[in-house]
Amino acid sequence: MKLSPNLLISLLPKRFIKTASSPSITPPPTSSSTTSSSSSSFTLQFLVNSCGTPLETALAASKKFHLNEKNIHKTLSLLHFLKSHHFVDTHIADLIKKMPAFLGCKVENILKPKFEFLTANGVAGNLLPQLILSNPDILWTSLDSTIKPSFKFLKSVLGTNVKITAALKRCSWLLRVNRNRTMQRNIDLLIKEGLPLDRLAKLFISNPRSLLSKHDKMVYAVNSVKTLGLETDDTMFIHALGVKMKMTDTTWKKKIEVMKSLGWSEEEIFGTFKRCPQILQYSEKKIRITMDFFINTVDLGPEILLVYPSVFCLSVDKRVRPWYNVINVLKSKNLIKREKKFPSMLLMSEKKFLEKYVDRYVDDVPGLWEVYMGTANTKKTLDDRDKTKGGFFQGSLYSMSELVARTGRLQQRYEGGSRLVAGCIPYRFRDYCEDDNANSAKVVELLMINSPSGPGLLFPKGGWENDESAEEAAVREAIEEAGVRGDLMDFIGYYEFKSKTHQDDCCPEGSCKAAMYALLVKEELELWPEQSTRTRSWLTMSEAVESCRHKWMEEALKDFSAWLAKM
Repeated sequence: MKLSPNLLISLLPKRFIKTASSPSITPPPTSSSTTSSSSSSFTLQFLVNSCGTPLETALAASKKFHLNEKNIHKTLSLLHFLKSHHFVDTHIADLIKKMPAFLGCKVENILKPKFEFLTANGVAGNLLPQLILSNPDILWTSLDSTIKPSFKFLKSVLGTNVKITAALKRCSWLLRVNRNRTMQRNIDLLIKEGLPLDRLAKLFISNPRSLLSKHDKMVYAVNSVKTLGLETDDTMFIHALGVKMKMTDTTWKKKIEVMKSLGWSEEEIFGTFKRCPQILQYSEKKIRITMDFFINTVDLGPEILLVYPSVFCLSVDKRVRPWYNVINVLKSKNLIKREKKFPSMLLMSEKKFLEKYVDRYVDDVPGLWEVYMGTANTKKTLDDRDKTKGGFFQGSLYSMSELVARTGRLQQRYEGGSRLVAGCIPYRFRDYCEDDNANSAKVVELLMINSPSGPGLLFPKGGWENDESAEEAAVREAIEEAGVRGDLMDFIGYYEFKSKTHQDDCCPEGSCKAAMYALLVKEELELWPEQSTRTRSWLTMSEAVESCRHKWMEEALKDFSAWLAKM
């Protein structure tokens, strides 16, 4: 009997036949439709339950290969091996979507020696699954004949494993370059022309594809950039070279004509290009949109962009327009009078802009945060936040309020020489069918975020400030770092640790004390303050324990588990 996808959903157990023996991949049976249906159903159930694969992906994958139920222990062994190397369910599901045949990899002969080599050479922690997911072909690439020689070549150019991993983050295919002859000729040319080795390494890391271009094209580009007045020892040379390598002469000339049509002379264009080569790397449309905004909306002459050419590198919709709107709102309310020229404001860091123009006035100007986020038409205004102050206890310890990001505030709390921190363990319940009779049960999943500074995952947390309670700080951090809202259910405990990045006069040794709470997630935001540097992952309890970056977070997780068991 052929089972429909909807019926299969109701039959899925939490984890499929733990005592069964392991999988190997076999061609789909053709002799019997009944056998094929049974094998396909088994494969589908295994992918969904044991691999965490979304149903749609599992259905597509099960049509391409079938797992052998009698040999399932091999696939279980493979999954265990991957999870021991920082792969979580979402990584495995993505890998199945990209290359389902990887489930047939042999751990001892193929994966283990390859992973050991990569880990020993700096590709460790969360970087390993990121590398494999960006280029799954690495799993089938020969270690001895391709990967090792490629590493040797990369080291001859870049010098250190740290620089090699930086290059691999941008271009994982470099593991298969194996001393490309064209690349070597181009490298030799640049060295001969006098490019310092440290600049060569920067070019290799930032734009390795340029080194794979035809040698004649590289020679032409080097000569063209030098003709414009940039020598190889100039800091802008590699950036100008990278831009020139990306376009044909026809495209180059079209962009020059666009700049001329907008009021720039050829001398001004090339003079600005030498200071900021990126101005010509963007499309003609992007150049026109940027010029149009500054000339017609901001009401500035084209000559102002000669002074601030780097504004071409910014997105008009995501950065320039929202910041301009914030400044206009503040000026309309006479909150700022003598301000810098707007283009110069765009050069400050986002943190500084928030401190100076958003955080300082957000309580006095309803809707300012929405203006900054580019969502001024939202129904959730800052007035909502004011209405919820003091009224958090509504059925749970802390019902969600509309809080705004407070990046850069200088109101940090200290106690006994320790910096006070507040955070939370975000969690949710997911339904699953515990047996073939479709008896429903729930499993808890935890939300963790990546650390911008290294491997491992974190729970959202940050400084607890003078004008807020620990509960408010914990909820605020959940929004800012993880982009989730929910109900703060209970206090889990205090945890002490040391931070190398938060050593100051009040806390010279970096001692910190964190108040951690349990947050039942009700909503995942599409936009949140730190989304450009944070990635969210939903994990099982065991996966979360394995992924914790810090020991103190492991302790908090154990206490959370004990609290949850009493619920």
